[in-house]
Amino acid sequence: MRNVILALEGAQQAGQADAHAARRAVEALARAMGIIPSSEKVSPRSGPPAEPVDGELAALVREEKKLKALERYVGRKLRKARKDIVSVMQRDMARALDVTSDDTKKTPSRELILSGSAASGQGHVPSLTMAPEDEANAMGDKAIRTETTHEKNDLVLDNRARIITGEKIYDPVTGRTLGPDLALVGPKGRKITWRALANVVVLMFGMALPASRIEKLFGKKGFSRSSISDHCAFIAGRLLPVYVALAKEIAQSDIIMGDDCVSRVSDITRYRRDKKEWRKARKAAADDAAFLATHPEPAQPWHSLPESSLTTQLQNDLDFEFQHTKLDKDKTPKIQLNTSLLSAEIETGNPKSRVVIYRSHLGSVGNLLSRLLLTRKRKKGDSLIFVGNLSASNHVTDPEVLRWVKVQYAGCASHARRPFKRHMNADPVICIDGLDFFRGLFHIEEILADGREHHKEEVRRETSMSFWNDLKELSEETLTKWSPSTALGEAANYILGNYDALTLYCRDIRLPVSNDLSERLLRYEKLMDRSSFGRETVEGRARYDIIRSFWQSCVAAGIDPTYALLDVLLTDPAKVAASPDKYTPQSIAKRLENDPDRCLLIDKVLHATDLGSLVSYKLHDPNVPFDDDPA
Repeated sequence: MRNVILALEGAQQAGQADAHAARRAVEALARAMGIIPSSEKVSPRSGPPAEPVDGELAALVREEKKLKALERYVGRKLRKARKDIVSVMQRDMARALDVTSDDTKKTPSRELILSGSAASGQGHVPSLTMAPEDEANAMGDKAIRTETTHEKNDLVLDNRARIITGEKIYDPVTGRTLGPDLALVGPKGRKITWRALANVVVLMFGMALPASRIEKLFGKKGFSRSSISDHCAFIAGRLLPVYVALAKEIAQSDIIMGDDCVSRVSDITRYRRDKKEWRKARKAAADDAAFLATHPEPAQPWHSLPESSLTTQLQNDLDFEFQHTKLDKDKTPKIQLNTSLLSAEIETGNPKSRVVIYRSHLGSVGNLLSRLLLTRKRKKGDSLIFVGNLSASNHVTDPEVLRWVKVQYAGCASHARRPFKRHMNADPVICIDGLDFFRGLFHIEEILADGREHHKEEVRRETSMSFWNDLKELSEETLTKWSPSTALGEAANYILGNYDALTLYCRDIRLPVSNDLSERLLRYEKLMDRSSFGRETVEGRARYDIIRSFWQSCVAAGIDPTYALLDVLLTDPAKVAASPDKYTPQSIAKRLENDPDRCLLIDKVLHATDLGSLVSYKLHDPNVPFDDDPA
């Protein structure tokens, strides 16, 4: 490929003097693609005599058309070649599994990896940032789709709901009055069914649909934006103990993955704007004391919330405000709102045991990790590995945590690769070489994930490390040409300065090559931010984090999120609060496997064609008015 780049540059420089320069570039491209063997000599053509400038330009245009036609031809040939290679590899692999033992299998060579011949997937160029297949499937590639096509009158209970679901009746045998029990129809005090609540969660948290669009779909009756916000507050309040339990489970893991992204909340945006204007006005005031007496400092919106709010309750377990850590200055509070993501496999090596939490706060993912590790069970010689961006803001800085737990950091190959892709125009030769080395690293992981896990330690230690050594040499060469202040110089310094962290996965086979899983899990936040323009209040953002965390953990556990959600909502809140670890998605998935009656009940609630079939009758307390009964 380097020869092709050089040939194309030569053709561009010598185009006016040599009309056949483009033809030589085509031949170099054909040799690089394998169409013409490198040993084959192409007989020179006796070209026409020297033409005027216009004639030379026309010849170059003709050669350009030939080059484009050849490019399309090469593309078709490459797609067909990859397809044939995949079929041959699959056949050989199946034959090897039948004939040879695991110890006699041959691992792919470095040449095959660099040429792309070891890629998997029919007719598909593998992504250079592809996560291991088991993690991708566990996190949503095969997620269960929940239908939301129900009649509107089945979703909202109006004042005539008792006619639909049943009224209190008199039992002549016992002489007692029985009242309808609507516990399976909908939550007490809310004119909405359980099925409607599940649909709201699917649309908002599974499909990133704004509340305004849901209002248009189902109408304002029961589904106005304020009603949807109220429904989400109810669901998040019931899931709060489970959310805290998920966070504490992550704190006990040996390998934790994380990342963060900027989030938008209108309350905080307005506060920052008002604070900036207030500071400006205070600076311009002649008498500071008189100004403060008449113009108090703007109040922080998260401090004025009631004790019963989710934000206030979470403050005890997961702090909302964090401070900058500076050695030469006093600590100052952070003002940037970020949504941090942490995930971990509770059982290392089992993707279905992965737990995911989202937390929006004034800080970074490193602050959230530091706070969670305070709940970690202390043991002598304790250590853990954090996989993520190697920025200093993502490091654990709490001295109390660092006294008894050793935190190692594993880098992300995708993060190190990105500058070479973004700045290819600056130096095509160096960037293409770097991308080729990273392509080899990711192809190795794709091959290992395809039934060769038993070779992982050997292949990573030898083949993967050889690519990293080449990247190290390339980075040293880059710094001889580019200043450390340039983009490519920073990319080279990043690899050299974090070489041990970037190659830690070669020494510990439990680790992934990149942090792509965390980045994909945060991608949904960007979709939500684009469709809904963020959240309006800090409290609304907390609701969103709680429900979203439960939803994504359900996807990881392989259980339909609506079934897991209804299992929690149909349970007494006091029982959930007493044992929240029994109602995490992973625990629910294991329990429902052995409880068919519970599965049938939830299925009946979700898919009942007649709401009356969900009504049962119980003895009516004469001291309680009928209007105060459930629903």
